[in-house]
Amino acid sequence: MTTFKTNTIMKKIKDFTSYIVDINTVNRGMQVLFRFPNNFGISLVCHSFSYGNDSDEFEIAIINYNSEDNDDWDIFYTTELTQDVLGYQSKEDVIDVIQKTIAL
Repeated sequence: MTTFKTNTIMKKIKDFTSYIVDINTVNRGMQVLFRFPNNFGISLVCHSFSYGNDSDEFEIAIINYNSEDNDDWDIFYTTELTQDVLGYQSKEDVIDVIQKTIAL
C-alpha cells in the first residue's frame, strides 16, 4: 500500500482520530483499530490479502472489546450493519461505517 493511500484515508477520518487505539503494519499494508464508547470498534485494513486492496479500497470488521484492554477484542458477526467483514469499502464507506458503529 502506498503512503499516499494511507495519508488519504487518515485525512478522511481525522474527525474520528480520538477513537484510534492502534495503528499496525500488517501484510505489507496497514490496520487501524478504533474503539468507541459503546465498546464496539472497527478494524480497518488494507493489505495484500484484504478484500479491496486490489481496487484501492478497504476491508472493515466490526469488533467488540471484551475488557478495558485495547488488545482484547473479537470480530463481532451479529450486528445490524453486517454478519461478516465488509470488503471493497471506499473512503466514504469507511466514514459511514464508523458513524453507524458509534451509534450501535
